[in-house]
Amino acid sequence: MCIFVLCLIIKSNLVMRLIPSKTLVRHAEDSTMLAPCGSWLNYWSETLGVEFPQSGYVKCDCCKKYHLITDFVGAHVVNTMDGETYIYPTCKHCNDTYKNSKATEGLFFALIDLLCPIPQNNQSCQ
Repeated sequence: MCIFVLCLIIKSNLVMRLIPSKTLVRHAEDSTMLAPCGSWLNYWSETLGVEFPQSGYVKCDCCKKYHLITDFVGAHVVNTMDGETYIYPTCKHCNDTYKNSKATEGLFFALIDLLCPIPQNNQSCQ
């Protein structure tokens, strides 16, 4: 497989890969709002129409480690580019470690398309 990729580079002089767009985020401070939909992860899933797996392991974008799916929460994160707060799935350990006073220490890259705006004016699930 590596040889095939190398041949493509030599023959075409250009190899293009689609890389999802990411933005730098940090965990939010003082994120104590009540979660709609039963949990912030459910809100994120239902609002974006993303089906979160029910079992297995998923990689946390914050710590880059694999965790059981049941260890994930909908974390409040702040996009460092626009200052807005969003919901984004991270492992519970990262969420608990980096919220509040350690929020600025928990910087990581998040997929832009998976950032979910927090609800406005008591918005409920869709």
